Amino acid sequence: MKVSDSSWHQQLSAIDDHTGRSPYWLVPFHNYKTMCPYLVGSYDTVAVELARYVALRCQTFILDVPFDREELDHVNIAFERALALVAT
Repeated sequence: MKVSDSSWHQQLSAIDDHTGRSPYWLVPFHNYKTMCPYLVGSYDTVAVELARYVALRCQTFILDVPFDREELDHVNIAFERALALVAT
């Protein structure tokens, strides 16, 4: 973290949420296993967070490589629900 000048990286590094209320899983990020947080939770929890980005007109989402086809199906379900939330 000391060598990064990225504001989003500094913001994520400052978060220490062990309450379980955040849909962002930061353990791998804090342990230097990845450079980004993971969005995790039920389909509805993840969809609400994705819908916030879609409502802000984000059109491109970068995903980690899905483990298998089933994982990609889960991602699709979350995005479908997010799009439905924004459409209402």
